[in-house]
Amino acid sequence: EGLSLLGVAQLDRVVEAVEGALEGHRVELLERKALPRLDLPKVRRNRHVEIVPLSTGCLGACTYCKTKHARGELGSYDVEAIVERVRRASRDPEVREVWLSSEDT
Repeated sequence: EGLSLLGVAQLDRVVEAVEGALEGHRVELLERKALPRLDLPKVRRNRHVEIVPLSTGCLGACTYCKTKHARGELGSYDVEAIVERVRRASRDPEVREVWLSSEDT
């Protein structure tokens, strides 16, 4: 009782949850979302490679796995969002490769 809760689909709202909790509010952010946005800031592990996801989520129903619970049903990003992400990466002088990635985890 009195605890704040943050669901796995709400990780982009951590700051909001912490600020609310520090103000003494009980914060409960558990709703599900469709797909994470492709235009969020990103830190590349390899500065020369931009990895662009084509989809996110899962089609499986494995009893041991929480990926589907965390990411939801498999869903594809809009073509326009993918193209814009590739264009933005191509304007970065350090990017040498763009990898298109899709995984049904």
